[in-house]
Amino acid sequence: MFEIIIIILFCWLIFTVFKLIFKLAWGVAKICALLLSILAIPIMIGCLLFVGGVLLLLPIVMLMVAMVIIKN
Repeated sequence: MFEIIIIILFCWLIFTVFKLIFKLAWGVAKICALLLSILAIPIMIGCLLFVGGVLLLLPIVMLMVAMVIIKN
């Protein structure tokens, strides 16, 4: 009878340890995702602005080149 009680308590202990490990891993994953998004979002916005800026500057550069060619 004593062995059965010990086995039940041991199973309960293992279950609570797994529950704690899952909560800990979930919290660490949320912290990592938050840090990655804090770092990645400004970099992504900067890259989009850079690419968009280059795409907007391309017609202006082409017009300037055409003006220089016509003027000379």
